[in-house]
Amino acid sequence: MKLQPTLGSYDRGERLAEELNCDSCHGRAGFGVEPGWPKLAGQHEQYLLNTMRNFRDGYRPHAFMESFAQRLDYRTLHDLALYYACQTANPGVEDSQRCTGDDDLLIGNDD
Repeated sequence: MKLQPTLGSYDRGERLAEELNCDSCHGRAGFGVEPGWPKLAGQHEQYLLNTMRNFRDGYRPHAFMESFAQRLDYRTLHDLALYYACQTANPGVEDSQRCTGDDDLLIGNDD
């Protein structure tokens, strides 16, 4: 499908990461809580979005992440991807080189 723009919300992504307990595996700043666990902080939002879609759709096998991602709608995926893409080593601090600091930033969608 052709990419269609939609808005991802950094603030909503931050709230969702906490509510969904993403930090229990990926850490508050997205650096993983165990060696070898996936680092999300600073990855490109499109990469994170594609990875979550691949988990959800069964193209990237991982029992927990498949079942987890299947519960998330497109907006949630976009918000989480944007939040982690904007992270630095300091939890909750946006990377000014990558993110504008605006609540809403434009990223692609395939809805």
